[in-house]
Amino acid sequence: MVIITAVLVGFALTVATWGVDLWGRVAPAAPGGGYGFAAFVGALLPVGLTVAIVSLARTEWKASPLRSLGWTIASLTGFAAAFVWAVVVFAVFRPRYRRDWDGHCHARGNPCWVHVEYPYVWAVGLLSTVLVAAALITVLIRIANAREKTPSA
Repeated sequence: MVIITAVLVGFALTVATWGVDLWGRVAPAAPGGGYGFAAFVGALLPVGLTVAIVSLARTEWKASPLRSLGWTIASLTGFAAAFVWAVVVFAVFRPRYRRDWDGHCHARGNPCWVHVEYPYVWAVGLLSTVLVAAALITVLIRIANAREKTPSA
């Protein structure tokens, strides 16, 4: 329980400290501006989860524990990409009630500013996530079908 609490507190602090920098400095400077940044971030989740799942699927602890440890460590990059995705997405959530939209919310890089500057940022990020996930699923299915057709020695 303590570990879960520590992870959640660390996540909240990361969102609070990096969110403004990501959306206030990185997003406008990215190719395509805030929408290009949202498309890149939208692609992070499916790519990160694919890397993590494919890496963890290659572990065989009984047969080769050292190689399995390597694949487990390799999967951490995928989880890190998913963590970065979550930080960027949660940094752009606006307060639920309009009465909570004070001057701080509209400061450069904060959630209300992002939604005024880039009103369809959510749609671009969501579309990017869906399209990249569909492409990755198609590629993984084709790879699996090609392995089934290949005669094993």
